[in-house]
Amino acid sequence: MNDYSFGKYIFEKRKQSGDSQNELGRKLGVTGKAVSKWENGCLMGDICRGIA
Repeated sequence: MNDYSFGKYIFEKRKQSGDSQNELGRKLGVTGKAVSKWENGCLMGDICRGIA
């Protein structure tokens, strides 16, 4: 899975759950800014690589 398709997946699942980027970040122990970067395909942290 490339960074873009992973970001799209995260975005869709986050919207389905009704979470904001900050709420999802808190649940995962990262910042909302990190979630934003994942969704935009700019960065995939170690936490993403473990579930991708």
